[in-house]
Amino acid sequence: MPLHVQGQQQDYLISRVDHTQLFKRNIFDITQDSTGFMWFAAESGLLRYDGNDVIAYRENPADPNALPSDVVQSLKVDSSGTLWVGTRFGGLSRFNSQTNDFTTFHPRPDTTNDVRAISLGRSQSLWLSVAFDPHIYRFDIPSETFTAIPLPPQLDNGLLFAFDIHEADNGNLWVATVDNGLLLLSPDGELINEFNTTTPAGSRLTGNSLRRIVPDHHGHIWIGGFGAYLSRLNPATGQIVSPDPRFEAAFSNVYDLWIDPREDVIWAAADGGLIRLDLHTLEIIERYGFDPDTPRSLINDRTRAVHHDRSGIIWVGNEHGGIHNLLQRNEFTHVTPNPDEPGYLQEAFVRGFYQPEDDVIWVINSSQIAEVDIETNRVLRLVEILGEKQASVGYTTIKDDPAGGILIGTWGNGLIHYDRRTGRQTQFTSGRAANTLSDDRIQFIEIDSRGRYWIGTQNGVNLFNRNTGTFERILYDFDAPESSFSYSVQTNAFVEDENQVYWIGTWDGLVRFDYTNRTERRYKFSANNAEGLGSNHILSLYDDDTYLWIGTFSGGLNRMHKETGEITRFTDAQGLASNVIFTIIPGNNGDLWLSSNNGVIRFNSVTGSYRNFSESDGLGINDFWWGAGFRSRQGHLYFGSIYGYVTFDPDRIRESRFHPRVVLSEIRVFGESLTRSDILELRHTQNYLDFSYASLDYTSPSKIEYMHMLEGLDSDWIYTGNRSQVSYSALSPGEYVFRVRATNADGLWSDNELEVRFTILPPIWQTMPFRFLMVFISVALIGITIRWRTASVTRQNKQLEALVAERTRDLADSKEELLESNEQLREKTLRLEERNREIEIQRNLVLTNSNELEAKNRQLIQLNQEKNSLIGIVAHDLRSPLASVMSGLHILKISDDMPIGEQLEILDMIETSVNKQLSMITRILDHQALESGKININMTPVDLNPLLENIRQTHMSPAAGKSIGLTITKPDTLPAVHADDSLLEQVLDNMVSNAIKFSPANTTVTVLVLVTRDDIRIGVRDQGPGISQADQEKLFRKFQKLSARPTGGEQSTGLGLSIVKQFAEAMHGAVWCESKLGEGATFWISLRPAINRP
Repeated sequence: MPLHVQGQQQDYLISRVDHTQLFKRNIFDITQDSTGFMWFAAESGLLRYDGNDVIAYRENPADPNALPSDVVQSLKVDSSGTLWVGTRFGGLSRFNSQTNDFTTFHPRPDTTNDVRAISLGRSQSLWLSVAFDPHIYRFDIPSETFTAIPLPPQLDNGLLFAFDIHEADNGNLWVATVDNGLLLLSPDGELINEFNTTTPAGSRLTGNSLRRIVPDHHGHIWIGGFGAYLSRLNPATGQIVSPDPRFEAAFSNVYDLWIDPREDVIWAAADGGLIRLDLHTLEIIERYGFDPDTPRSLINDRTRAVHHDRSGIIWVGNEHGGIHNLLQRNEFTHVTPNPDEPGYLQEAFVRGFYQPEDDVIWVINSSQIAEVDIETNRVLRLVEILGEKQASVGYTTIKDDPAGGILIGTWGNGLIHYDRRTGRQTQFTSGRAANTLSDDRIQFIEIDSRGRYWIGTQNGVNLFNRNTGTFERILYDFDAPESSFSYSVQTNAFVEDENQVYWIGTWDGLVRFDYTNRTERRYKFSANNAEGLGSNHILSLYDDDTYLWIGTFSGGLNRMHKETGEITRFTDAQGLASNVIFTIIPGNNGDLWLSSNNGVIRFNSVTGSYRNFSESDGLGINDFWWGAGFRSRQGHLYFGSIYGYVTFDPDRIRESRFHPRVVLSEIRVFGESLTRSDILELRHTQNYLDFSYASLDYTSPSKIEYMHMLEGLDSDWIYTGNRSQVSYSALSPGEYVFRVRATNADGLWSDNELEVRFTILPPIWQTMPFRFLMVFISVALIGITIRWRTASVTRQNKQLEALVAERTRDLADSKEELLESNEQLREKTLRLEERNREIEIQRNLVLTNSNELEAKNRQLIQLNQEKNSLIGIVAHDLRSPLASVMSGLHILKISDDMPIGEQLEILDMIETSVNKQLSMITRILDHQALESGKININMTPVDLNPLLENIRQTHMSPAAGKSIGLTITKPDTLPAVHADDSLLEQVLDNMVSNAIKFSPANTTVTVLVLVTRDDIRIGVRDQGPGISQADQEKLFRKFQKLSARPTGGEQSTGLGLSIVKQFAEAMHGAVWCESKLGEGATFWISLRPAINRP
């Protein structure tokens, strides 16, 4: 393996820009425009990058405003922010950002227009180097004109054309040529000096084919080229120096240079990679190239362009390797294993840490403990504690023992006390005895403020008595030692609170253990409680006195107010890198450092702000291990992982204060891209918009967060996380402002805000001019109509005047006749009016008599119907009992010698028949009395108890005769009702009689009494066939016979329930029926109580 202290490899972290438009592209030049977009000159067109998307501009012969050539070789942004593009055989092009197109200029018709380089000149000018053209060109930007300056004709060493130009402050020109070295020309092109392979020693170049010249801030000129190595020229002395010849291979071909004045270094893009040198000593500080053993390396060594953007990122273009960027690392150190080399970790899996002395750290692996130098992170030795047993022990945690020595937790071998001075070991394991460990898998060892030893295991918490070597099991399930998640505690999940209260994280919730009372309270996750714990799996705890911070597995970071129990969750929904929080280690200024399965998080407990760190920030690894977190005495943090560990000084972790610009990348209307000038005003049909935008911080685009708002539609900011696109549909006509805010890669919200104002125009029929036109047309039409109508009325008036004059003459002639006729008519009218009054009186009299006759007719019809019903009842229902009486009498008459017993039976039968006739006649008479209003009602308080008993006695025998039970259910205390006792008895008699009549044998009829606040209800419930819905609509009507038939052949007049209803209403009560077919029926009467009656 290569160098294993990853944080000490290089000062810059290399990232490849992964985008299909950039994959393996041949990159010639790189620049950043005034907006902040990155532009790449490629062999396949001009590419614009915003951190998310790439827009490619390519040749289109049919469009004069398109890029003139797909091969883009040079880029330059002038002082006004305009981007200039040099193409192969296409000349010089200016990018028009408002219209998103190009304006192209050609130096001369007879030139190749192969622009190899563009450099900035003085006085708003550009200098162009054109291939295979012995001229250099000055382009005046305001006038858009070229001036050609020929190269000295006496230079005939091969090809004579320039590749790069630099205009000095005095107007002289430094020109890098292809085969003639470096030239110094006067402003009009006269040769002042030259430097090549033939000039005197000390001023001699190592090659004549140059590619780039760059001045530094010390007044030197740096020169790079093909076979020309890398050289530094002092213009004042003419002296040229180069780096150590041993590195000649790295500088054999140099394509691009960039000076970093802050660090006094120069960056060279060469065939040997990207090289960083000290400006003064010319020593190589670092070389960045392809490394097959390092994923974060350049894709190849053939670097062609280098550029430094405004945020501090260094961009590198490769030949057929696309784009990389280099970001200065944070000071993370990733220490990885190398079992084949001394001084390195032998195992990859790091479970914990222990600091026995100030200058060393013990790194706890599964089967060994490595003592590491705290400054160099090199392994000094392997700590031998258990000898040959060590490989199978499985260390988990180590703690200083205040009584001397150290306590070591293992995974499967219990607790070990180790005396470092004597080497003596004492092992404590689990057993059936209650005073032994509850489990041999140790998760934590903690010693509280009162000197108690707490031992957390996979199944329970134990108090260790250091003097006796025994244990007291606190949280433990002996019946399920292997499966009791409730008592599986976690390594970093033990916190001592005040008043001997302890917080313990388990795999089944958070436990608050009160040592004084030996009681526990468990807090658990509930899917129905969004304000509770985010998960039952508690991995880590930290107490800041007011809040308990809780790291969970799958529930993120939770904050519990210890007094109120209120819990607040912080999860990936708010932007945290992960919902799995392995450890919580306090830092400074309220920072909490969290390790997870997706990097490290710095969370400020005061402000709630955070920053996620990952491999892209130099961590080296994202997947850390449960509970493997540690803060050294020096304040450095250590996090163990599945592959080594990461350590750093939290105070030296930089946070970017860069405020990136937020830009509109693209706007599309129904999928069609628009330019910025097009979106100021849109037609009403262009109301389906897609906005794409970007925060131009290229440090880590995936960590940038956005929020947007469309003023005129949205009432507040809408947070979208890392999503940088939003769509709006069916926007109404009106004025809108689309606004976007974004963070940088460190989570700092930028002060720069995107604001796009646009208007959706209303349809023409909704515009004010159209409305004014409609009003004008309407007014004009009204005016025309009025004029036409006025003229017509004038004509009609004249005609009427003539007609009136003629008729006036005729009227004057017949005036006398009319007066006479009028008098005659008046007399006739008086006589007619008198006659009409007499006729009206007679008509009203006839109408009154007619109404009375109709009413009497309807009454007679009803009476006739009732008569027919009554006759039918008399004819049918009275005939049968009379026939029985006559038959009995006839038998008695002809049988003189009939035994007395048989005679009594016949007389009983006659008596029964007569009683039936009497009952029917009584009901008919009651009905007639009610109809005629002749019944007298005497309302008095009625005691229900004797009344109900009388009813029961009356109907007991008929019910028993049909094998029907009769019961009464009533309260112990029964108030009197306000009723007529005689009518009420008849009502109840009728209701009970009906129930017995329609009940089958072996059933029960129940009389119910319910007392409510407002009334007293008496019900009669049977278990008969029930009443259908159709029959229920006929109930309580006169002469109605239902589909149900009496079960004992009894007779029915069809008047019983009608009489019940009329009697009830006469007593100011009500009756109703409750029944379902096949489930019997209950008939109710409700009456007022007699309380407070006068």
